[in-house]
Amino acid sequence: MNPHRKEIESHEADITRVEQHIQTELVSLGRQVATVDRASIRHPEMRKYLASIDTLKKTMDLYRGDVAKIREAERRVATLEKEIAAAEAKVKELTAEREQRLVDLGAGCWTVYRSLASKEPYRALFDEVAKHDMETERLAKDLKALEEHERHGLFDKLKAYGQKLSKRSAIAKAEKKKAEALAAAGTRLAASDFSRHATGDLLLVFDFVKEKGRAIDATQADARMRQDETDKLGAALKKLGVEENGEARVRDTEKRITDVQRELDVMFGWVGQHFFEKDLRTEIVDASLAAKWEVVNGLRTSIAKKREAIGRLRADGELEDLVKKDASLQSRRRQLDEDLKVKQRQVAVVDLEIAAGLKRIDELRRVLAGEAPFTPPAPPPSPDFYEKAATPPPATPPSQPAPRPPGTSSSPTAP
Repeated sequence: MNPHRKEIESHEADITRVEQHIQTELVSLGRQVATVDRASIRHPEMRKYLASIDTLKKTMDLYRGDVAKIREAERRVATLEKEIAAAEAKVKELTAEREQRLVDLGAGCWTVYRSLASKEPYRALFDEVAKHDMETERLAKDLKALEEHERHGLFDKLKAYGQKLSKRSAIAKAEKKKAEALAAAGTRLAASDFSRHATGDLLLVFDFVKEKGRAIDATQADARMRQDETDKLGAALKKLGVEENGEARVRDTEKRITDVQRELDVMFGWVGQHFFEKDLRTEIVDASLAAKWEVVNGLRTSIAKKREAIGRLRADGELEDLVKKDASLQSRRRQLDEDLKVKQRQVAVVDLEIAAGLKRIDELRRVLAGEAPFTPPAPPPSPDFYEKAATPPPATPPSQPAPRPPGTSSSPTAP
């Protein structure tokens, strides 16, 4: 393992941090280049990058404008809906107050009408009231007659009891219808000129009913105006892609803004890198841009130095490993040399024994052929003989090639 591993890892971590810093500086550099006067820029690729940045900015502005429009429209719609609901409640309240006084108006005007010498101009206004008034008076007379009749005796009194209940129920119904007719007549009277016959409290009732009517009309007109505005805002929201939930559309648009911003940052990085790589300081003259160029250049120089340091550390580690490996291999070779010498001695001894065996076989065959008398085998040689016979010639070390005879060429020759 490289003994400088921790130092190398520290340098590599520093390089990663510096590279990230360089990328940040390049994006900042590109963002600043995009704000300078374009007239001095002649480099075609740079102009193309800047045109792309302008397009992305316009797209982002459109998306942001849509988000602002959606949120403003939804806030306005919510406000208008509350105002419309309040107006409807106010109309309901005013209508109830007006209708309550319309009965009083109708009753007061009915009294005045009955005292008029010339009733014909207003007869149509009171026909329904007159009909229910006559019915009420008739039922009241019938009830009075029943009450007079029940005085004659107990049996008549019991018999009239049920009839009186029926008459009182009919009178209540007739009075209710008369009140409704008075309210209807009051509505018509409020729009007529009958107020010229009114005096005192009745004239105040006329003024109250007219005032409430004007208030109802104004409130309803205001509510209709707000409803029209709500409808227009709804149509505008539909054009912006909002069907039901505007917040979902806003989230989708904001995601698009994030995507465009990411593309814009990439383009700023390209512009900054192009400005640095092509060294456009003479074409785009700006002191702050030149200062940033120097910052990026210094950061890249520091990375180059750290990479050189890493290379030296790795070389030093590899060299140390190779030295250790070479020492180990040399030791192993010496061990193998010793093992080889032992094997060579063993082979030489075996060769001597084979030669002695072959020689004895030849002697015995000659005895069998009658060519020589039998003699006992020779005694085995002494260990010193084996030692001398088995000693191989000295091996030439691989690092020191054997000297060549004088006059021979260093190149191999064909046999």
